Amino acid sequence: MTDLWTTYLKLRAKLPMGEQNFADLRAADKIYVDKTNFIFNLAQDNIPKFLSRPRRFGKSTIVSTLEELFTHGIKGYDGHDSFFKGLKIEKLWDDEGQYKVLHLDFYSLVYFCQNVAEFEYSLSQALDSFAKEHGLNLEAKENEFVSSKFERLVSLCARNSLVFLLDEYDAPLAKFMTEGKGEEYNRIIQILQGISNTIKLKQGKFRCVFITGITRYKHSSIFTAGGTIMDISLQSAFGECCGYTRSEILEYFNDYLRYAVAYRKTLALEDVTSDDLEQILDEMALFYNGYCFDRNAKTKVFSTWSVLSFFSQEEASFLNYWYSSGGFPSLLRNSFFKGDVVQTLSQMINGELGVSTSEFLNPTTLFDMNRKVLLYQTGYLTLASPIRIEMQNDKTDGDKVYLKFPNRELEWSFKNLLFESIFIKSSEAFSSFTQDRFSLFKSILEKKDLKLLVSFFNHVLKSVDYEHYPVKEESMFTAILASFMYGMGINVKVNAHQSGGRADLSISLESCLLILENKFIKENNEKQAHKLLDQAMVQIADRDYGKTVDSIGKNLWQVALVFSQSKRQIVKAQDLNLKINL
Repeated sequence: MTDLWTTYLKLRAKLPMGEQNFADLRAADKIYVDKTNFIFNLAQDNIPKFLSRPRRFGKSTIVSTLEELFTHGIKGYDGHDSFFKGLKIEKLWDDEGQYKVLHLDFYSLVYFCQNVAEFEYSLSQALDSFAKEHGLNLEAKENEFVSSKFERLVSLCARNSLVFLLDEYDAPLAKFMTEGKGEEYNRIIQILQGISNTIKLKQGKFRCVFITGITRYKHSSIFTAGGTIMDISLQSAFGECCGYTRSEILEYFNDYLRYAVAYRKTLALEDVTSDDLEQILDEMALFYNGYCFDRNAKTKVFSTWSVLSFFSQEEASFLNYWYSSGGFPSLLRNSFFKGDVVQTLSQMINGELGVSTSEFLNPTTLFDMNRKVLLYQTGYLTLASPIRIEMQNDKTDGDKVYLKFPNRELEWSFKNLLFESIFIKSSEAFSSFTQDRFSLFKSILEKKDLKLLVSFFNHVLKSVDYEHYPVKEESMFTAILASFMYGMGINVKVNAHQSGGRADLSISLESCLLILENKFIKENNEKQAHKLLDQAMVQIADRDYGKTVDSIGKNLWQVALVFSQSKRQIVKAQDLNLKINL
């Protein structure tokens, strides 16, 4: 293993972990997956373009590459070779113009700001620095709105001389969209509108305009119909501009694949075969591939961050790198979980992952955007089928966009996200049984202790923030139990199909299989609760819920539950042999 360890250290040193600057990557001889063919296409004309991608997919590296291209071109300078030497664009680029490059990273500018006034000051300072660097006489004006300063700055530039690169345009929106900051959120919208208007009215000043972000929506007035900025986020031509394709991993990370196989199979590096490489790529694809940003659904890519993280680990372990690196972004914290998230969850676990084409292509504000669309934009869901919009007989053909989890990592991440968000960890009800809860739950199943099972689930229900997540229907009750099981790392299936029908929940441990059929009542009506409980038991018995291949060799336990909305707890429970009245 000594030779493998030496190999690992050499390989790890060349990984671009967390490094986004193109020139720095090339100067340090880090791995750079050549995406300059897309850079060339982006820079062919002065049509402003916008690209939306989830976090950690390489947007900032694209922006940095454009900055280097328009600042220094493809020739060497300062005594070193061109950083584009040997890349695809070297033979394509023939623009030798001199340009002023204004690169604004809104994520960095807003990071330490406590309010919009501080962000405006930070942005104003960045504009002043650019003007000073390029000898532009940008006279100070008292109490000037920052977008007005941007307009004056653009006016000072010669025609076709300015390159404007705006990275993470929506970072201030995400930061200032929390409750009680509505005025500040609207102020950010005004800044973006001002920037957008300047781009539209003074397009001749620009040689290139490129904007990135996580979200796209109409309220910002940047992407409204008829606007001057072209949204390339779903164009097939740019479907692979972020993320890694399978062929790119084979080409640029071949030695890393070889190391991973050697370590995992305890082989010498020279004994690793091409079949071994394909096999581990297949395994990686299950965890980290599957992202589709192509409206025709023809191309898929691996998560950039997850691939790099996988190769950076000595053990080459298939872990959840996405969530551990910040999979609960403020966009979700401040928007997705300020509404009826359990209802959305209940729809998702029932397989309802379609959204209207209009909602998907023209989402509204972050406050009322369809939550499944927001999950797509933040990387938790991806396209499952092509987006079709055709007019036939005065009707639009294709009124749904279908989404899915791209891979196992994101399915796990989503389950972690739910667990972290739905349950109030600080609550007394939650903390009273957090210690060894898995052992407790396992013991309950092994003993088939119905009273303890109901008590356990009611503790779970009491730890839910009912102000934001009221349980209004049966599927929402099922969703809460499922999300808690996810959080404990337990194998749970929702609406598990079998020949006789589908049980609400199938919860599987090594030696036990718990089948739950759930019912829901609004008021705690004793007669109605008994009737529903009897119905549930008939369903379990008549349809043989749980008696599938999953139950072979396991202790099967079939249970019916009745949840009362008014009581906010389970009020009736029964298995095949015992009845409890609570």
